[in-house]
Amino acid sequence: MPQRLRVLDTGLASARWNIAVTAALLDGADAGGPILRFHRYEPSVLLGHLQDAADVADLDVCRSQGIVIARRVTGGGAVFMTPRMLAWEVVAPRASFAGSLDAVAERLCCGIAAGL
Repeated sequence: MPQRLRVLDTGLASARWNIAVTAALLDGADAGGPILRFHRYEPSVLLGHLQDAADVADLDVCRSQGIVIARRVTGGGAVFMTPRMLAWEVVAPRASFAGSLDAVAERLCCGIAAGL
């Protein structure tokens, strides 16, 4: 029987707090079952795990506008976030979902879109 996703809405918070929550959820991913988390960010640039901030963001503009730069625990490219954007993530052991990664991603994304 498939596990149900637990839904967690942590609301609007700083980039560093949101990233810390993601890291904590990843650390405990095997313990409590899959989690779907919704969250929002204060103005920030989120860097991928290996990106150099100076290569992807205008650091002077970020400083002058109070835009925080933070590094995600995951890969990918830089993303500019504002409070008007809803972010979401699924944290679960890969074994929680049968099928190819593409099939799992499609099933999750379709379910989340339908729920929204």
